[in-house]
Amino acid sequence: MNRFTSIAFMLLLCAATVMQSCKKSDNNTGDPAAVVPEKIKPTAAISPRLNTTDKFAKTYTFKGLATNYKNIKWDFGDNTTATDITIEHKFVSYGIYKVTLTATDADGNAASDVTTINVADPSSWGINADKGQITLQSYFYDVNEQFYKTTQTDHGFNYWWNAHALDVNVDAYNRTKDAKYLTRMKNVLSGSFAKNGNKFKNDFYDDMEWWAIACLRAFDASNDMAYKNAALELWGYIKTGWNDNNHGGIMWNAGDSNGKNACSNGPAAIIAARLYQLDKKQEDLDWAVKIYAWEKQYLVNAANGLVWDSYGNYNDGWRFTYNQGTYVGAAVELYACTKDLKYLNDAKQTTSSVITDPFFNNGGVLIGNGTGDGGLFKGIFIRYMVQLIIKGNLDASTQSTYSTYLVNNANNLIANAINSPEGYYGPDWRKLPQTNEYQSSVQLSGLMLLEGVHELWLLDIVK
Repeated sequence: MNRFTSIAFMLLLCAATVMQSCKKSDNNTGDPAAVVPEKIKPTAAISPRLNTTDKFAKTYTFKGLATNYKNIKWDFGDNTTATDITIEHKFVSYGIYKVTLTATDADGNAASDVTTINVADPSSWGINADKGQITLQSYFYDVNEQFYKTTQTDHGFNYWWNAHALDVNVDAYNRTKDAKYLTRMKNVLSGSFAKNGNKFKNDFYDDMEWWAIACLRAFDASNDMAYKNAALELWGYIKTGWNDNNHGGIMWNAGDSNGKNACSNGPAAIIAARLYQLDKKQEDLDWAVKIYAWEKQYLVNAANGLVWDSYGNYNDGWRFTYNQGTYVGAAVELYACTKDLKYLNDAKQTTSSVITDPFFNNGGVLIGNGTGDGGLFKGIFIRYMVQLIIKGNLDASTQSTYSTYLVNNANNLIANAINSPEGYYGPDWRKLPQTNEYQSSVQLSGLMLLEGVHELWLLDIVK
């Protein structure tokens, strides 16, 4: 076989092989030429951007970087969703959110991307309130018995101080929506109940009233019926403190049927008015009106609206800021119930007198009543002054005067009255604490101020 014959033979052999291969493929359903290429599946990626025009730093623009999709779904981690590829979203509360973008094609194939967004409070008020809350929890909280100690060094329990600790944790939860505050709220309720002998009832009517107020606020914040049930139980006890001695009024102490104090009547009127707003029971409104009318007639100086301490004690040197505060608070709540301007006018008269009277002020800063129980007094006044600003439908000039006063107090506290590094507050907001033993009552009072000013900041009332 010569060279050319050999080449021809090889070509014929290759052709036969190819034909046989094609013949086999004709009977093979897996013919590569008939295979459809695999469809390209969706992809998803998130590009977030903070909207710098939002002073509250809650608004973000989310751009979806997705391909090969038919449908888009955003889940913002706050129980809201959206379906546009690019969306502007405003978070209601500060906190950490997991934002998820899911891209889905027509066949149900899906791709997702997740990013974490820290919606942080940009205001100095919120930052400073957070620091104060950390100090309260770190140095005053008894983790074993679940209550707030009187000082950072002992384990003393004070029933009514812990009611305000619950209140201040409600403030923090309302500000941040951080679930850790819900846990703290439940803990201090159960811990204080246990320390009070596994009961809410107490011989001091004002102590029960502080707890009822705090529980109503906790219920409003959490919708947990345990708080409302506690408040209703306490309210039942509180109403038994009313008698006809000294023309009426609720007793301060179960052991003294004649002792009728501002501290046991102003808070009671607040409870009754808030219960009316909650349940619309006429009986509760009737109680609020009756208690308030008694206090106004027998404990309030009509000339200036300032509140004396108790029936028969009309010593101007024995006037306390917290009694002014609860009278203002009762008036604000009754105004909310009735829209009767007489209550609003009473609240404004008392507030204006307090913030201008040298007895209560030094350089525009509210004077405290020292430590112990007195450490709480001015914080309580401020709590209800804040509510007057929010709910009182004030004219611009009055609102500005009141809010400027509060900002001045808060600035003094931050600049002058916080020790380092622990962050304890002093009772005099014009200077550093002069002690080595710090009290939770004083810390709570300062937190009422900072949380209150932050609430006004959120409403764009203060800067």
